[in-house]
Amino acid sequence: MQLDLIPGGFTLSLEGREILRHTEAAPALFVGHGEERMDMYRGNFEIEDYVVERTALPHVEIEGNRVEFSVARGLAPRFALTVDGHHMLTQALDASINRLWIRIVAFGDDADPQ
Repeated sequence: MQLDLIPGGFTLSLEGREILRHTEAAPALFVGHGEERMDMYRGNFEIEDYVVERTALPHVEIEGNRVEFSVARGLAPRFALTVDGHHMLTQALDASINRLWIRIVAFGDDADPQ
């Protein structure tokens, strides 16, 4: 994976194809927490999920191959992403986070099932 700086953010590419594009105006990462309920009776499952918080993390601080995300400059980072070869390692820096949303870059030909 290749981590490149762009004005106001970064891009992450895999084998020359952009997979993440993050700017303060269009964040690629959202975090939050939710409450789930799971019941099982004789192999039948009932699953409910309620999202309590979903917050965009538009501000990034980049040092080497590590990106730290926060709500705004000067606030503590809530999430970190580290690029390690072809892997993207993630780490919640805020213990309350139990949900993660990532906006993946898509192009018109991505929907074509060739």
